Amino acid sequence: MIVRESETVDELGCISLIYLHNWIFPGNHLNGLLQKYYKPTYPNILPNFFS
Repeated sequence: MIVRESETVDELGCISLIYLHNWIFPGNHLNGLLQKYYKPTYPNILPNFFS
């Protein structure tokens, strides 16, 4: 498997998201994570679930 580095993934494949490091239940939820990091590939085809 090839791991590509990005702003959230290092060369070893470790994921670092501030949202997850600061996770506090019940204040945080999956919907909040998706709103922060979701980038649609085909924005004109997919429905907008976050409006």
